Amino acid sequence: MATFLTGGSGFLGSHLLRAMLERDEEVVALVRAPDLGTGRARIEQALARAGLESPPEPGRLQVAVGDLSKPRLGLGTRGSDRVISECDQFLHCGATVRFNEPIERARVVNLGGTKSVIELAHLRERRGGVARVDHVSTAFVAGNRTDLVHEDELDAREGHKNSYERTKFEAEMAMRAAGQKLPVAIHRPSLVVGESARGRTSSFRTIYGPIRIYARGLWRTCPANRGMTVDVVPVDFVRDAMMTLRSRPDTIGGCFHLAAGPENSATIGELADVLHRVFPDRKPVRFVHPERWARYAHPLLRHLRFGRLAPVVTEGALYLPYLARMPRFDVTQAAAFAGRPPRVQEYIEKILAYCVDTDFGRRPVTSSPAAPPEGNSGSSQRRPPRHPRGTSWVPRPSNEKRPPDNAYETDNREAGGRGTARRRGR
Repeated sequence: MATFLTGGSGFLGSHLLRAMLERDEEVVALVRAPDLGTGRARIEQALARAGLESPPEPGRLQVAVGDLSKPRLGLGTRGSDRVISECDQFLHCGATVRFNEPIERARVVNLGGTKSVIELAHLRERRGGVARVDHVSTAFVAGNRTDLVHEDELDAREGHKNSYERTKFEAEMAMRAAGQKLPVAIHRPSLVVGESARGRTSSFRTIYGPIRIYARGLWRTCPANRGMTVDVVPVDFVRDAMMTLRSRPDTIGGCFHLAAGPENSATIGELADVLHRVFPDRKPVRFVHPERWARYAHPLLRHLRFGRLAPVVTEGALYLPYLARMPRFDVTQAAAFAGRPPRVQEYIEKILAYCVDTDFGRRPVTSSPAAPPEGNSGSSQRRPPRHPRGTSWVPRPSNEKRPPDNAYETDNREAGGRGTARRRGR
């Protein structure tokens, strides 16, 4: 039997898909695309970015064209029937991860997509049984809490910072309710960054945004307390931990923080010091009180619509709430099964070196950058180059549109037609 995966073209999802294929699992991967050939090419590109060295065997990986925002994921009658017939495991990793997504749109994708996965799992349960349903939530369902959040807790008493947190909270509530009848396990990653060994990443979101602003010399003022902890975790740890958790039947019914936890987190002041070492031609980060910033400076700056700083203010506003309020995550249950991640201080310079070597994803890479030596490496001394956006280093999509014989034939017209909206995935 196979595993049905959503979000396989996204950052975390592609790393999970690579690990599943390398362990000889059979996978049916949902992808949003205009046709099956394009969908398969998109998945293969994502796998190449995740480090898969050769294309997956067609018999090992099947692709289903669909849409998280559509009923039954846009699979249509034939597609959903094949999923129900051939898949006894479900791994739901797909989501829209934009902090500024309108709440109703985010709800359609994140909550609606989760409900569709649950529906398919229930149908499979009635037909032939479900081995397990793994749901990728986020540690930030904790919202505006600033205390220690335990893995069995889920509440909204402090509210949420944005539509992403709120709709992921609602999606986890729906999945927990489904766990009364289905074998559900919930995984909550914190801020996921590149690989701990080489810093490699295909996603430059979350903490990469403020890092890029500082590295470009555009802004150095940080409205936060130096002692605030930042929970960051490398993608290879999250991938390996999830693969371990998925392999154990005794994790069903559990919820797991895939996070650094209080012991392995860094303070924002420590990260700022590393930034200044890696970019010594920049002035040190200047910290200001977050409440004063929110009261006096931010109301003035948010009206800035033109000039060099306008995009900085717009992007910075997305991360401002995380500089004022950051929960701490208990990792007791996850650590008992899957161990603990490395300390942020052990790999952060590799993350930054990769940012420099790729110009934050704008410059193609032909080989993995070497890990920087202790202290300031040669690459960490230079300013990130301002190259025009280059072509991807991964193989280009093939013009061949004919799908393999065993691929899923999805009724796009029945599913609601083709769309050109943004790709979604974690």
